Amino acid sequence: YYIDSPDIINHFRLGTNHYLNLKKEGDRYIITKEWYTDPFADSLDMNNIKSEEIRQYILSQKQPEFIPNERLTKAIEYAHKYCGVSEDENFTFKYNSKYKNHNPDGGDCANFASQILHDGGGFKKNGAWNHSGKEGTKA
Repeated sequence: YYIDSPDIINHFRLGTNHYLNLKKEGDRYIITKEWYTDPFADSLDMNNIKSEEIRQYILSQKQPEFIPNERLTKAIEYAHKYCGVSEDENFTFKYNSKYKNHNPDGGDCANFASQILHDGGGFKKNGAWNHSGKEGTKA
């Protein structure tokens, strides 16, 4: 909760995919490699964090007045549904099957953002919208 608004509940979810390389030895499997992307690897520098300065900055900010329109609301709902860490248990670790899941390739946030805009918010596509080849977009 925030100090200035303790009655407002905030929450945060984060998911990461782990991949395992297995080698069969006899009647069992041995994990030979585990790899995953650390979602905080390049965003947190704990040795140089200025927590009091950050705290004061956050507390000095005013909440913007914002009411999303219908298209934006649908885009937000789409993002919550297909983000992979949905609060709806029916969609936890689920992605829209109309699109390739790029997580095993390192992820593709630009692709997901495009899905949100097109499938969720109803934005129209043009010829420049889709990637060409199998690489995906480079976000």
